[in-house]
Amino acid sequence: IYMNLGVPEKIEDYKDLPFEGIGLMRTEFILASYIGTHPLEYVETGKSQEFVDKLAEGIWKIFNETPIRQGRSFPHYGVSLDFVKLGLELPNSTYIGAYFQDELVGFIHLIHGDRITIISQLLSLQKHWDKSVNNALMAKAVEFCTNNRVEWVMYGRMGNHPTLDGFKESSGFTKLPLTRYRSEERRVGK
Repeated sequence: IYMNLGVPEKIEDYKDLPFEGIGLMRTEFILASYIGTHPLEYVETGKSQEFVDKLAEGIWKIFNETPIRQGRSFPHYGVSLDFVKLGLELPNSTYIGAYFQDELVGFIHLIHGDRITIISQLLSLQKHWDKSVNNALMAKAVEFCTNNRVEWVMYGRMGNHPTLDGFKESSGFTKLPLTRYRSEERRVGK
């Protein structure tokens, strides 16, 4: 069973039901409760930088929750808020956030190419792992890619981390080995 929840604060009423994942409905209203207004109002009033700053702060908190993730040193631990803000300016990127009780509890970063979208990061606060935040974010990312007619979605390598590989497989990803070719540059006629 998968659930959609329009009021994140109601998770306590439903958390013991036998569902596999939960999605958040009406993302703009959930986001509005976090940032204090509807996101379109920021755009219409020329205050989009305030919106970006609040999103960056939430991502920064997730990055700095713990120095260890998946049993390894986490490279984004200790980065500055300014570094996170620079990352939000990457072209061809989409960020999808998950919010709980007015707090950004997870995000997924998608990078778009011509026919492919790459899942660059999928992170959530460890204290909210019981809410299947990553599953909900993955579902939203797939929905986004489907709605935008993306032909391929790539989620990094498989085979380098058993726990993460299990999550990728349960999310419908399969390993697709690609042959790599190397070509030396040569001048014509030589």
